[in-house]
Parts: sequence; C-alpha cells; structure tokens
Amino acid sequence: MSRPSSLGDKTLPGAARESRLYRRWAVLLVVPAFVIVGLSLRPSGPVESDFFIEAASTFTVGAGPTPVGDPHFFHVVTPRPLGKRPIRFLSAEILGVPEGLVIDRVWAVRFSETGGSYVGGANGPEVAEKLRPDFHDVSEVVLDPSCPPTAGCGERYGPDPEGTPVQDWYLLVEMHSTRPGRFETKGFSLLAERDGRKVSQKSFRQTFVVNSA
Repeated sequence: MSRPSSLGDKTLPGAARESRLYRRWAVLLVVPAFVIVGLSLRPSGPVESDFFIEAASTFTVGAGPTPVGDPHFFHVVTPRPLGKRPIRFLSAEILGVPEGLVIDRVWAVRFSETGGSYVGGANGPEVAEKLRPDFHDVSEVVLDPSCPPTAGCGERYGPDPEGTPVQDWYLLVEMHSTRPGRFETKGFSLLAERDGRKVSQKSFRQTFVVNSA
C-alpha cells in the first residue's frame, strides 16, 4: 500500500491558507463597496420637510393699478419656525411666476430697523430707493425659537403695542411687471439649514397680485 505523497500533504494546508486569504481580501473589498453604495443612495439635495408654520388660511396680497415697470414690495407672511432648535435661512423663491412679471429679489427685513412697522404694499422708484438700504440678504436670517421676546437675540423684537411678541425678521419680495395686465403668483419656497442639514418647504397659502396699466 502506497503512502500519501508528502507533496500532497503540504499542498492542502497551502490551498486552505490561500482560500482564507482570498476570502479576507473579498471582505476588505466588499465592505467599502457597500459603504460607497450606501452613501450614493443618500439624498444629495435639500430634504423636503415642514420646518416653519404656515399661514392659518389662504390669502392674496395685491397692488395696482400701477405703471408698468414700477417696483412693488410685498410682505411675505412671516415664517415662524417649528420646534426649539435654531434655524438659518439660505434662500427664498416665489413660485408660479407668470409671464410678464419679474421677481427682482426676495429680501430679509428686520422689524426693529424699519421703525417698528412692516414694509409692504409700497411701490414706486422713490420708495424703492428709500427702502433698500434697510434690507438684508435672506441668508442673514437666523431664528432661535428659544430666544426670550425682549432679549434681542435675533428672533424676536417686542412686544408690540398689544403686548404680543413680534418676530424681528420677516421676508419682503420685490417685483415688477413688463407689460400691462393682471399677474398673480402661486406661492413661495424657503430653503434653510438646521443641525447642519438643508431643508426646504413650499407654501401655497399666500399669493401676490400686481395690476399694471
């Protein structure tokens, strides 16, 4: 009876070691692949999320008839943040803008910097030149829902004459028409950042109307 070859005895353990080595490399390659796939499946843009309180009802703000090309300023219903964590606005957009109407810019305004009154419903070149120095970029808005009404820490300025705290920041849209007619928007969208995460929300409860002659 022949004895097993010593070469055959040594080959089996070597093959086993080689197989284990292949499996180890496979694990090292597959795990990062799963990580990459997982990261690629995460949303790259802002997440649609309710982060501000909408107006209680649908309403329209209008002006006119006014000359074609005159700037109009409309107060956007003040978006009050949901929750207790600070939030920073990044940008705002008016939705459903019809042909013949141009949105020049959405501004941020501080209630405390405009004499304790809202700027809105105004129109005309002279008014625009007077108002614009008090305007800010939307990205300057930081709201802290935990801020006390009289602390002056960014969210609130007040209380107002009736004793109700008033949010210091609010948004103001500037627009103009390019031809005669009646023009109405559909709503607005707000992009913000909370806890290092970009979130966006749309509202269709406020529309703007411009009548140009």
